[in-house]
Amino acid sequence: MASDSLPKPLAEAISKVERDREHGASWLARTAAQALADASTSLSTLPPGEAHTLLAAAHIATLHTAVQRIIAARPSMAAVSNTAARIWWAGTPEQAGDDPSARLQAIRAEAIRIADAWASASDAITSHVGALLPDHAIIYTISRSGTVEHTLHWLANAGKLQRVVIAESRPGGEGAALAKSLADDERFRTAGVALTLAADAACGLLMPEADAVLVGADSVRANGDVVNKVGTYPLALMAHEHGKPVYALCESLKVASPDWPLTLESGAPTDLLAEPIPGIAIEMTLFEATPAHLIHAIITEAGPLDHDALARLADEARMALESVTE
Repeated sequence: MASDSLPKPLAEAISKVERDREHGASWLARTAAQALADASTSLSTLPPGEAHTLLAAAHIATLHTAVQRIIAARPSMAAVSNTAARIWWAGTPEQAGDDPSARLQAIRAEAIRIADAWASASDAITSHVGALLPDHAIIYTISRSGTVEHTLHWLANAGKLQRVVIAESRPGGEGAALAKSLADDERFRTAGVALTLAADAACGLLMPEADAVLVGADSVRANGDVVNKVGTYPLALMAHEHGKPVYALCESLKVASPDWPLTLESGAPTDLLAEPIPGIAIEMTLFEATPAHLIHAIITEAGPLDHDALARLADEARMALESVTE
């Protein structure tokens, strides 16, 4: 297995992470972790010995290539790069020793642990959010964060949710997709929660009615700025104007390294203007950074992040990423 080529299942998983525009950072990071777990499992049934050691070394070289490609796949999503880097870091000689078989097992164990952590994080985040909101809350949101959607379902089933106002989230319309998903869900309908789909520009009109704003995050900068779908910044500004708390819900692996470049993905110009008009330039940046002072709290699976926790997570991300390039 050469280090400059990847087995088909692993290559296909990385291609999916690169091309997918329907799922959020959490889903893509979990996909990457699962792909690395699957790829590092194939040698686990071989008997120990020299052949196993040689194959393990070759397999590690292939996994290193895969990790590098995953890190480069979605530079706007720290969750994806951090996931791949943390998995690799666990199998470095400094962490796992020099034996290739032990390193491979460490990579496999970490990939499985992180994949499982991505799967369970939403439940933990939801429990922390529920304690911060009043009963019969009116929630404002934008885009379609899987963690926010999970939290809305929990709040509805717990009888803590009165209404959800959803910004349509153009370009892309992820908010409209979230509204439809909630409306189509029988449990959500049974809970009797009112749903309102609103134009992005209506946040000044509707914000006074909300108790809180819940948003997801594609990444969190080391200074606490939250990178999310474009439209989040003005929504947070309006919430600040009206004294409404903004909670960003995200897993701790979304905290970026202090020196991780801010990269904002762009969409197709046709999503804004179907037919080009001479003399008109199209601005189609899909993400933006909302300043930390507009975010009341960043809620992770461990609870609200304080300054020390944010700094520690950012430093861990830096060390893991550095291990890939050493």
